[in-house]
Amino acid sequence: MSDCHSIIPPTIERVKKFMAFTDRATDEEIAVLPPAKLRAFPLNIAANAVMAGCRPETMPLLVATVEAIGDEHYNLGNIHDSLGDRARAIRAYRRAVALDPDMADAQFNLGRACFESGAFAEAAEAFRRAAGLRPEWAEAWDGSGTVATLSHAAFARQTTYTTTITGAADLAGNPLSGAPYGWQFSTGGLEYIYLPVVVRGREA
Repeated sequence: MSDCHSIIPPTIERVKKFMAFTDRATDEEIAVLPPAKLRAFPLNIAANAVMAGCRPETMPLLVATVEAIGDEHYNLGNIHDSLGDRARAIRAYRRAVALDPDMADAQFNLGRACFESGAFAEAAEAFRRAAGLRPEWAEAWDGSGTVATLSHAAFARQTTYTTTITGAADLAGNPLSGAPYGWQFSTGGLEYIYLPVVVRGREA
């Protein structure tokens, strides 16, 4: 069924022409689209683009558009966060994780925003969910939800750093034994939006 416009059949040859304009895998999940929570992949994005009469070279824009639609609340949370509006950021991140509980970045940012607002219990739970989704983050927190808070000052974008933490405490303020700790973290690509993400931790 169409809206009275002609539909171009999404043949394999036509879809391949679109896929030639992206380096994303055909089955890579791009977004989960509300309200039906449909999962979008480059392959079905390309097939729909063929039927709509798009040109193959528009594929990168189409993928980016679908990504933005799927991450609407997450992106809105980042904007509010960057402006210092923690309350609205938290509401947007909560909506993002409600729509897609498997979005680790949204879980992490929800945890950070809650932590900075003093909602420690919710922060610890969000951090635990994020670490469960991304095992490589698990060492950033112990079982009690320990958090390492870092500053943007003097950090370049998309750069890996190592540092030593001489003192650490859990969310209740209790000092942790075993210090000092050695940490390696990487900054993101957007300044003032993302805190450096701890990707690997080990004892010094």
